[in-house]
Amino acid sequence: MNTALQDRLAGALERLAQAQRVLWWLKAEPLGLSPTQAQILLHLGRRPTERIGELAEVFDLTPATVSEAVRSLEAKGLLRRVPAPDRRSRGLELTEKGKALVGSLGDWNQPLREALDGLSSEEQGMLYQCLLRLLASLVEAGVVTVGRMCLLCQHFCPAAAPLEAHFCGLLKRPLEPLELRLDCPEFAKNESPHKGAGVGFP
Repeated sequence: MNTALQDRLAGALERLAQAQRVLWWLKAEPLGLSPTQAQILLHLGRRPTERIGELAEVFDLTPATVSEAVRSLEAKGLLRRVPAPDRRSRGLELTEKGKALVGSLGDWNQPLREALDGLSSEEQGMLYQCLLRLLASLVEAGVVTVGRMCLLCQHFCPAAAPLEAHFCGLLKRPLEPLELRLDCPEFAKNESPHKGAGVGFP
């Protein structure tokens, strides 16, 4: 175990997290938003009628924090509460004003995408797989909750051996490592996530 290298990697990941926070502030502040509010708007642009509890899980925030951000966005006329699909609770959807604003948020990570252009396709693929493995380990350790990722889905069947493919029970087909998602619309929470899921990438 190379603890010195692990410390350097942890430091590099911390700097990347700081860079992402800066990018969100640079995009959100001129629009009169906080980064959390901007993230909620962008997410609702992709997933209408989400509920506060679902947003809290997606962003790993407390329901109280999400509720405060939602109230502010409601006051700004950017979203409204609507009946959720199950009709037993209230969901959230963007107003026309909110939809127009979302169009200004989609490129928040453009500098990061440009930096990734400096890596080859193979390097980007390896990086994605490594990050998924790290996330899976942190989820298993109870450090972070990553909503709707394949590795936590009840439909996900991990590869039995390193050179074999994973399998999606819903799609009824194998999944290559780069097909694994961080946010799947068909996600169904697995109350007993696969121990070690994600550590057997080809």
